Amino acid sequence: MTIHLPVLGRVILAVLTVHELVFAVRHLKCTPDKCECPLPHKLLAGLPLHGKTVTDATYWRRANKDLTRPQTVGWWLKLPGWRRRLYSTGPVLAVAGLLINLALTVTVVMGAAACLVGLRIARRTGWGKRLRGWALKRLRVAWDKRAPERLRTEHVKQLRGRLPWWLRTPRHRNRVQTMGMLLSTITGTASSQVERGVTWKPDYATVEPGEEVARWVLPRGFKATGGEKSLAQDVWRSRVGFDLAFGWHLEVAEPVLVMKRAREMPSTVYLHEVRERVEALPDNKTAIGLDDLGSLVCWNWELENPHGLIVAGSRHGKTELNRSLTAQVVRKGGKVYAVDCKRVSFQGLEGVPGFEARNNPRDIRGMWELIERFYGEMERRAEEREKNPTAEFKRWLLIIEEVNQFSAMTDDWWEEMEVEDPRDEGTLFWKPRRGKKTPRVWRWIKSLCWEGAEFGMHVIVDGQDGEFQALKGVRNVLGMRLLGGYQPQQWKACVGTTPVPEAPKTKGRFCLVAGGQTWVQALVGHLDKNESAAIWRDFARAGRRMDGSLPVTEPVIEPDIVTGHDGYHSDKTAGHDVDGMRPAKPAIDPRGIPVSLAEAERDGLVPGATIRALRQDRYLSDKDEQDGGNRLGGLRFPKPVAEIRNGQTERFWSAELTAFNEARRGKRVA
Repeated sequence: MTIHLPVLGRVILAVLTVHELVFAVRHLKCTPDKCECPLPHKLLAGLPLHGKTVTDATYWRRANKDLTRPQTVGWWLKLPGWRRRLYSTGPVLAVAGLLINLALTVTVVMGAAACLVGLRIARRTGWGKRLRGWALKRLRVAWDKRAPERLRTEHVKQLRGRLPWWLRTPRHRNRVQTMGMLLSTITGTASSQVERGVTWKPDYATVEPGEEVARWVLPRGFKATGGEKSLAQDVWRSRVGFDLAFGWHLEVAEPVLVMKRAREMPSTVYLHEVRERVEALPDNKTAIGLDDLGSLVCWNWELENPHGLIVAGSRHGKTELNRSLTAQVVRKGGKVYAVDCKRVSFQGLEGVPGFEARNNPRDIRGMWELIERFYGEMERRAEEREKNPTAEFKRWLLIIEEVNQFSAMTDDWWEEMEVEDPRDEGTLFWKPRRGKKTPRVWRWIKSLCWEGAEFGMHVIVDGQDGEFQALKGVRNVLGMRLLGGYQPQQWKACVGTTPVPEAPKTKGRFCLVAGGQTWVQALVGHLDKNESAAIWRDFARAGRRMDGSLPVTEPVIEPDIVTGHDGYHSDKTAGHDVDGMRPAKPAIDPRGIPVSLAEAERDGLVPGATIRALRQDRYLSDKDEQDGGNRLGGLRFPKPVAEIRNGQTERFWSAELTAFNEARRGKRVA
């Protein structure tokens, strides 16, 4: 029996083709962890004979990780799948080709070898990249010269939009593979499994804020704990190049992480930019600042637990935030009691109707008395509500600034107090011989947090650390929490969620935690602290004088005085010119005309002074009136005489401003 070699070669090729078609389809049904295909297919495909997955190698990429515990996988199983298949199936194809046509087979093999050698040399030397760049440049020039105009614009864009991502952006596949390698070190699974779940927009760099950048279907081996979430977010941020907003959707059947481009927060929000919106807020809301959408974020006093805890590092904006909250509450007719161990947190608001502070750290008794009065008001409201269930009350706010320092100083003062002092019997300061070590004032503060919200009484404490020991157990009843410039351990102590969001270094940037998490840029009056204090003071006064009364709302006009021939006032000729009986002109007021501070500077009425300097003079003058000081050498700033409407700019007599400025700075030529 004669066997023709070409026929035998064709039979080998046919059998190999049918075998690959059948078992290639069957291999798709195998699980990623183990291959159930027969031994011949494993040999020809270069798969491990035991069928288990031992590396993270894919069909096109070499392995980067050994998944076995002994770490003993050889070089063969670390090769990409196509190379293992080439090395295993290649000899069979070569034998079949030699049987069919020796010359053709030798030619094909030598050509393929030459191509492989050329590609390797090009990759190692770099001339291949230059050659490719030159070829692409020539093609682009030829296209621009010969292609019709209509194909270079709209039709090309439409065609590119219809192409799949792997044809439109060749580098995108490399980016997904890189993410697979990096995330596989966190998930503990093969990188190929991670890559299957990654969907990344090729043109992600051009998406608008709030639009989706990528999504990642979580693999089965990913536990999604707090630490794993934090690591995964860091990897995505490092590869994307801009800030992302992460959405972990773990409640669905197929857990997924959705990443959107984060919106940019404003770096500074001035009061004058949002003043109308702040003034339009209802009584149950107080503005904190703006979020990334430009919406006003408010402190909602009608929440289930509206008392607040503010935790932020030094010079992060706690003082400005407290001034903002105080000014808004006082402006609407409420009252604010402040305990300030730092002494200067509420500078500028002293004497404003509705605001009272105790800021002498050597007078702890005075601070306690202020808290006691606040508690007494709550008791009075409770009794009134008991008699009249429909009674409504103005909002009162107790702010304890630097609560850590207040707590430490209170502990020391309470420890040094005389036991069972007869002078303190029956008061808040009574210290029994076997009493608790916790100062009694904290009982009042706890009662205010437990009962006060029902009667419009609220407590806000702030400090650089929200330690449970410093707050004496009050922290758990402070439902509204603002954190800024914090450390991870502070977030875990005050909020407890993971992963811990990164704290921006921007001054005034806080995260409001009240059922959810909202980043907000707090309101400021001015970047200069003295100017800001004056702005918040004027806003809190709402056009009222320091004694709480409203100023004159109509321009002051002196009565017309006309004299007769004898030089004395004549009722008959009053208001008329004697010669011809024409209506007389109003007399000029010796105090000048009502002008604002800005108009006085613009018209040269106060040479050498600026608006900032005038506001500072007014602030110092008010301080002198309150404490009898002599900061201005006995000078007093002119009193406002009229204003257009409540909330508008106050006006002063121009002559009085000029006289004060000359006495303050000397007579100058404008």
